[in-house]
Amino acid sequence: MTHLRRSDRRIDDMTELKEIVEKADVCRIAFADTGMPYIVAMSFGYSWDDRPVLYFHSAKAGRKIDFLRKNSLVCFEMDIDREIYKNEEPCRWGVKFRSIVGYGTLAIVADPAERLRGLELIMQHYKFPGKPVFDDKVLSVTEVLKLEVTEINGKKKQ
Repeated sequence: MTHLRRSDRRIDDMTELKEIVEKADVCRIAFADTGMPYIVAMSFGYSWDDRPVLYFHSAKAGRKIDFLRKNSLVCFEMDIDREIYKNEEPCRWGVKFRSIVGYGTLAIVADPAERLRGLELIMQHYKFPGKPVFDDKVLSVTEVLKLEVTEINGKKKQ
């Protein structure tokens, strides 16, 4: 974990970090090349042993694939429990939240078994009942992306 300016807001507890990932409904991925950055919100699934491994699905062509081919290093963000709190003084308004920001390497999954596993993890994350069956025609036009997380930082404001 990297240094946070407000160490009193840092989340170190691995159980709480896993809870944020479990409850998050979207993962924002930030791409960069030598020019303008690009960020996209994506549906995701995950597995977690020592660190999370995140899976995403995508069309085989498009802006995020173009960025990925130029630079596989990405930053990601998830947040939950967002709640705006108000005050009579404008500068005392704020937002309660729990969030994760992390870094890692994103890659296109080539192995057919891992592609299916990634898609199953995505469906599992969104509580699909049972074991999903994927149409071969849809699979043929779908990329599965895998984000191997190298760093993860949690933060909260309650």
